[in-house]
Amino acid sequence: MAATKTKTLTVASGGTTSNTADLGIVDGNQEIVGFIIATTLVSTTMTFNVSDDDVTYQQLVTQAGSALSITVASNKNIGLSQDVRAQIGRWRFIQAVMGSTETNGATIKVLVK
Repeated sequence: MAATKTKTLTVASGGTTSNTADLGIVDGNQEIVGFIIATTLVSTTMTFNVSDDDVTYQQLVTQAGSALSITVASNKNIGLSQDVRAQIGRWRFIQAVMGSTETNGATIKVLVK
């Protein structure tokens, strides 16, 4: 079984969008499996910007055309359903976009396996 690796997304105080994480997913054999959410998180939803080249980022949308959104809460570990994993799982470059301004900043760990 493959080892789980962790990458960190940071949303600055007063911001809504995190830095970029290079998840290193290049062989198609890994995927995002979950998130570890910091205790300082204000938002209750999170959407994503993704890129295959770390230059052009676009909002990740479902096949129906709506933003892929997950429910989040501070100080929680979030496992992703198979449906969400299939949509977000294999993007190499990712940014988290929070549903509210993060007044104290926030750290989100991305679990890749």
